[in-house]
Amino acid sequence: MRVSVERAHRRIIDLNQGMISARAIDAERKAQSRLVRSIGNSGNLNDAEELLARIKGASDPFEEAGILDEIDGELRHEKIRDRLADAGHGPAVKVRAKDVLERLKTIN
Repeated sequence: MRVSVERAHRRIIDLNQGMISARAIDAERKAQSRLVRSIGNSGNLNDAEELLARIKGASDPFEEAGILDEIDGELRHEKIRDRLADAGHGPAVKVRAKDVLERLKTIN
């Protein structure tokens, strides 16, 4: 229950950060469109190019949220227990096909 609450809390934080990033990207795009309309001299062209480079270089908030979800999933207690069992530390949590085949070989 605690893990679920922590995961939900982390998800809310990630969504809020994504929303802030999305608003910033939207504001940059609106500013870019205003710049494109008012381009008249080379100074404005340089500003527009810098703005485009900044937008292209910015990270995607949705991709970051997906990566954080994946990291959270890997750090869940069940995943850690599975990895330890796979490495031979503690009893196996799941029945694997390899274990069943070995058991059948010992019976025959």
